[in-house]
Amino acid sequence: MKRAMVLLAVLVMLLGACDLSDLPFMPEDPNAPCWFQWATRSLPDDAQAVQEALAAAGIGVREVSASGFGEVCVTSRGTVKGFGVQSEWVGVTLEVANLADRAALGDQLGLVMDTIDSVPHLVHNTSVQVTFQSPDAKADCAIDLRAAAQAYRDGIKGEQLLAQFWTCPLP
Repeated sequence: MKRAMVLLAVLVMLLGACDLSDLPFMPEDPNAPCWFQWATRSLPDDAQAVQEALAAAGIGVREVSASGFGEVCVTSRGTVKGFGVQSEWVGVTLEVANLADRAALGDQLGLVMDTIDSVPHLVHNTSVQVTFQSPDAKADCAIDLRAAAQAYRDGIKGEQLLAQFWTCPLP
């Protein structure tokens, strides 16, 4: 009897030290329910698509980045099954000659917004952080992509477009 108890104790210790979750006889059900958790993820494919669209339009860009905010589906085992983007942020740094030329800045802002808006797989709720970088200063501001692009297509250009959508200080 004592031998059986010792053997049972050793067996329990060995099995307790094992991670059985990865064994083939315990597969995760692909239809298993999950819970949703807020998350932010880098979206390098979107950044590349924006970079390529701006380059094709002849717009000189120093840097482009993209990230999304949304939900991940987490299973009972802690596995992340996917990421659903609900809003997107695109950052664009543009080189400009002069931050005092408001008409040129407005025209470039409109062209950039219209070009980014043409990238097909960006989510509807996209904000663009535009940075104008001149040799001696920089200015940046978050712009509502869809509204600014539509205003540009409706004929609002130059200083008027800049005044309507650039709500941050310019040097």
